[in-house]
Formats: sequence, C-alpha cells, structure tokens
Amino acid sequence: VVFHGPDAQTCLGAVPADHLKYIWGTLSAFPSLYWSINSSGVCYDAPQRATGRYASRKRNHLKWLNALYVDFDLHKNWGSVALQGLAVDIRRVTEAAGLPAPSWRVHSGRGLWAIWQFSEPVESTFQTRAHWQLCASELGKIFAPLNADVPCSNTINRIMRAPGSRNMSAAGVAVEFHRTGDQVGFYDLARCLGVRPAPTPITSEETERRAKNPGKQRAARARWIKAALGVEKLAAIRGHFGAGHRSWAVW
Repeated sequence: VVFHGPDAQTCLGAVPADHLKYIWGTLSAFPSLYWSINSSGVCYDAPQRATGRYASRKRNHLKWLNALYVDFDLHKNWGSVALQGLAVDIRRVTEAAGLPAPSWRVHSGRGLWAIWQFSEPVESTFQTRAHWQLCASELGKIFAPLNADVPCSNTINRIMRAPGSRNMSAAGVAVEFHRTGDQVGFYDLARCLGVRPAPTPITSEETERRAKNPGKQRAARARWIKAALGVEKLAAIRGHFGAGHRSWAVW
C-alpha cells in the first residue's frame, strides 16, 4: 500500500519516497513505524533522524489528500473473535448507509481501520481540505454507534502504523492491510455522504494560517518545565524507573 501523489518527490508521511527502500529493508529495526495517510509536501533536512529528513504535517503543508478513514479501537478486547465481529458490523453499517465498501481493512493490533482510498490523489488546497473535513465528520457520525474513534478519524493529518510494522502495545501483533474494495473517487464518495464543498469554522483559511501567540507559547513552556522538574524530583525519590519509561510518567 502506498499513499502518495504522482510527484516522485512527494513524501510518504515522514518518509521521502527515495528513502522507502531503506526503511522497508530495515523494518525489523523500527517495530513502531508510522506514516501519514495524507501526504506532506514540505520537507526539511534533519540529520538526527534515521531518514535524514523531516516532513511537516501541518494542515496547510499537506500536498495530497489520499483517503478518508475511520479508526475502530477495541482497546482491551481485541481478540480475533471481536475483530471478526467488528468487521461484520462495519460492513453492515456501510451497506445500510449506501456507501461503497472501504478500499482497505487494516488490522492495527488492537482494532481495525476502514480506509477509503481515492482513485486519484486530490491536490491539497484550502477548499479541498475543508471539503475533506466535512466528509470525515459525516463518516464519524455514521460509524459512531460502533464506537469509532471520531476525533482520530476527523484528523486530516493523522498518522497510522505502516504495514508489516508491529504494535508493541498489543503483544507485538503485526499490522496487516487487506484489500476489501475498489478505490473510490473523492467527489463520488462526498456525494454519497451528502456533502458539498464548503468551509467550516475549524477549517477556515484564517484559522489555518494564524500564527501562534509567542507569549502564550513561552508561558505554556514555563508551566510544563516546572511540572517536569517536580516529577523528576519525585522519581528520584521513588527510584527504579528507567529514563523515558512509561510507568515513570504515569507514576
């Protein structure tokens, strides 16, 4: 599965196309490997990263819109029987809503993704991003009865685990992509959802371009630094936690 545009320089999430062979060849060294479903078009050199590059995933830096998706996370109850039952429910709701079958069903380890991959990548503009957002919102409403992760599914720059990588929070289960339907035209899918191109308050051009307030950024950073120093002192008293260990932060 490759989510990208026709331009050879287009990024596949945080990985430029010319680095794919390297990453896939050493996948076992990166069990938790992610990509962005909708492609970034702004890359920076980053020598400290394994790929030597960094791709910005800001909304207005996206170059191609490749798919709509819904994430279903079963959390603790992610056995094979539960996954099969969820897959049946997704198919039932899809048919009842008059939607085309998802192009892909992804076993993410503790749940499923349903992905409608576009037959042609859609150029990312303010208008197309606003249209995508409305479609994602409608999909979230349709699948809300199945406990879909609506905030995740409505995030245009969402990342997900790459095929073949492993979900270490689910006993190292490998992520599997299964073809379940054809690719679908973005505007055809939008018509099925009853959505017309129109901006919304959260996707206004002004909101996308608004610079962050430097004063608020400094104040927020100062608050977090104070809290982090306090946690470090507590952890030093408690001991027995490795640097960066998840239980260290929880405690």
